[in-house]
Amino acid sequence: MFNFGISNYSLVIAAGIFVTSLTAAAVEIKPQASLAMQTNTRTMAGQEQEDLIRTTGLAVSVDGDGKSFQLDADASVKKKEYLSGIYEGKEYDDFALNAVANWVIIKDQLTWILKDFYTQQIINSLIPETPDNIRDTNVLTFGPLFNYQITGRQRLSLKPEYREYRYDAYDIDNKQGALDVSWNYQPAERANIGFRGELNKIEYENSALINNEFRSIYLTLSKASAVYNFSVDAGTTRVDREGMNSVYGASGNIKWLYNITSDTFFRIYVASNLTDTNNSLLNSSINPDDGNFSNEQASSDYMRKRNFTLVYQTMNSGLRSRFWAEIRRQDFGVALMDQNIDEFGVEFNYPIANLMTAGINMRHGEVESLNIDRMDDQSRVGGNINYHFSRRLRGVLEFKKYKNDSTIDTADFTEKTIFLSFVYGYGI
Repeated sequence: MFNFGISNYSLVIAAGIFVTSLTAAAVEIKPQASLAMQTNTRTMAGQEQEDLIRTTGLAVSVDGDGKSFQLDADASVKKKEYLSGIYEGKEYDDFALNAVANWVIIKDQLTWILKDFYTQQIINSLIPETPDNIRDTNVLTFGPLFNYQITGRQRLSLKPEYREYRYDAYDIDNKQGALDVSWNYQPAERANIGFRGELNKIEYENSALINNEFRSIYLTLSKASAVYNFSVDAGTTRVDREGMNSVYGASGNIKWLYNITSDTFFRIYVASNLTDTNNSLLNSSINPDDGNFSNEQASSDYMRKRNFTLVYQTMNSGLRSRFWAEIRRQDFGVALMDQNIDEFGVEFNYPIANLMTAGINMRHGEVESLNIDRMDDQSRVGGNINYHFSRRLRGVLEFKKYKNDSTIDTADFTEKTIFLSFVYGYGI
């Protein structure tokens, strides 16, 4: 666990070079500590066992600009210690990083882009997150972005990219070569039409796995105004599998964002693609609002993935609320991991005093595992109180309840957790 490998060192070195070249940077540092009592740490029916969990950590955010460099990075490291119960004496290091560094070589024509996404991923999506069911995952990508302005209304873009995926728990580490070519025409202000082609060749380090090559072509349309943004990608994808027949199918997505007021918006995302879990992992770092990746299990197989996501959010000075719903269908080519997932959730936060806010949240989902005839009904409820002791120090008292009702009796459980945490934040 917590294997800080060459990919991360490469980014840290590059980030260090970039930071020294920044003329303006906002840096936020947040030390944090928490203590949690968990009633059913193993999340198993009939075998409830309490545990006390101590967590210490540090979160750092950097947003910097220079003459030729830009850096946007969020990183955190947490050390979780299980002090009693089944995981007594066990430590779990949780490291997360989502960073993008840009080096402008020729203004408006050539930019070098380096990205790193380090996170934790569930090993078995049918089992809750415990110290035995979560491992580190890392995606490193880099390459140049070429832009050529053909005319005042036409632009050609070329983006070759190297990608490296590392999975701590799976033997599916791979390297990828990708190429994205797009032509864009602007017929009117804030309106665009174009074509985009994508090529992605995947080579797995495990010779027993089948290498894949994805080829896609899309017609792209977009329109924006002061109150909405609308875009459509419609096309087709071909998947070539080494030593096997090729697979063809339609691919595309629709995105619509409507600003009801200055602090309230409504968003819809609909997609159907021939893809794989590697791409889902990468997309979760770029477009996290397009769908939940936390319960998607990694695989070297291709899949037909269909998404429908709806979000309504308001962020005014009083009540802050968010409602979301997601329908996801995952049909794998060979792997016996097909799932139908339906989820929805609500969140409310309200300032009950000058220095205090209270929040409640609820999330409900149904996960149907088609290959093993299993249905899981999952419910999560929680509440929290935030108190600002000062401009920099904040304390949080939080309660969570997680209940799983499954057609497999041994998978039923109820788990309750009470957190007390403190966060101290300051900027540079």
